[in-house]
Amino acid sequence: MEDLNNKYELLYSKLEPVKQEKLRNIVDQWLPQYKQDLNTVLEEHPNLHLVQSPVLVPVGGGVAVSKMRFQTYLKNSKTDTIFLLDVGLYSYKEKGEKERVPFILKWLERALTPRKKKKEPKNLVERFELMLKSFDNGSDLKKCLDTLHELNMVLRPHLKNIMKGERGAPTVYDWRYKCNISKEQIKTLINNLTE
Repeated sequence: MEDLNNKYELLYSKLEPVKQEKLRNIVDQWLPQYKQDLNTVLEEHPNLHLVQSPVLVPVGGGVAVSKMRFQTYLKNSKTDTIFLLDVGLYSYKEKGEKERVPFILKWLERALTPRKKKKEPKNLVERFELMLKSFDNGSDLKKCLDTLHELNMVLRPHLKNIMKGERGAPTVYDWRYKCNISKEQIKTLINNLTE
């Protein structure tokens, strides 16, 4: 658990004097309101206690409101765990007065809910589908390199029938756009070869 006050002081000290003044004004304006709303939320949850008082942290290195976050550490006495409650200033500020407490409550519930681990696809067909989906979404394909390599190895004897005049190992782009057969036929072929 990091010391949020030290974090704030460190980030504050790196700012120019004009930006320091602007940050002080934003903190003076919004931190008391946030503390009041957070206390209202904590009254509804007697098992939660402040470990560190809320701090408004300029995480982006500047004083852009969109990059400032209210951060505080809370302790859940039922589970004896300490967790970080992290709420964006911009979203909080945009809410009406009556919507701010429910907004903090939503972020509190999110922090208390254990993260669901995404199930990693087990077989090559699922990983093939995920690779194509990642390509379509413009995601980083570095995670797909193992899948691509395995796919090329498994289907190497059949590549002349699958790919349109390709030489060498097909890329993700080739698998997406240069196939002679449908994706369903490729999946069936993968299943037959890997069973």
